[in-house]
Amino acid sequence: MRNVAIAIATFISAFGAAAPAATPLSVRDSFRIGTSGTIFCSAQTITIDAVLKDMFDAGYAVTCRDAALPVGKIYKLRASANAKARLAASRADKVCTAPTTANVPDLGRVEIIDCKLKDLDVGYRVYQYSKANSLYAAEGLTGYDGALRLGLRSVVADQPVSGELSIATTGTGDPAAFARVQAGTAWYLEQLRSMQVQCLGRPLETGYDQALFLALRRGLLMVEAQLVWLDEVNKFLTSGKMSGPSSG
Repeated sequence: MRNVAIAIATFISAFGAAAPAATPLSVRDSFRIGTSGTIFCSAQTITIDAVLKDMFDAGYAVTCRDAALPVGKIYKLRASANAKARLAASRADKVCTAPTTANVPDLGRVEIIDCKLKDLDVGYRVYQYSKANSLYAAEGLTGYDGALRLGLRSVVADQPVSGELSIATTGTGDPAAFARVQAGTAWYLEQLRSMQVQCLGRPLETGYDQALFLALRRGLLMVEAQLVWLDEVNKFLTSGKMSGPSSG
């Protein structure tokens, strides 16, 4: 009897001491990307996206504290015949190079596609990885490459992957904060233009609809002007020359 009691006590002790398994990312609404670093980024589930087609597809928006809007997206898609085509179609507003491959920790060989935004010389990177019956993809502004890679590794593992996130730097080692502001503004402009296209494709039936559209147009014009101004500031910072009527 004493031996049975000891066995039960040992079992209870071992069970109580065992660390609870982490909740899989596939059943969470959001998760942190990385565990340390100079920026904080996370991924939130999205349900409305042209790339997502059925209940087997999942998507995440990548957000970072130093950016007003999402800086990228991560997908887990059922490996259907048109999965890559849907991803490519979502990048129709970008100029991309031919795919290459490189090693990513935990994953091995991963397909990489480097792109640029059409309205600004800002890098945009895509990672694509196939495993079993799923196609995984992470894409977004190149300045947040670390978040894209860690986010992709986490979604593939269905668990958070430890790692450090750092801000993009220039060749001299200084934070490329200005370039990041430009990239964020260009990204914001893309979102507003996409919203405008959607609005123009629907009838503005009420005064409320018309007011919303006018507010959207106002925001679009303001961001376009902001982007032009940022480009002029960047040229001044890099060349020391002013542009515009008063530049002489």
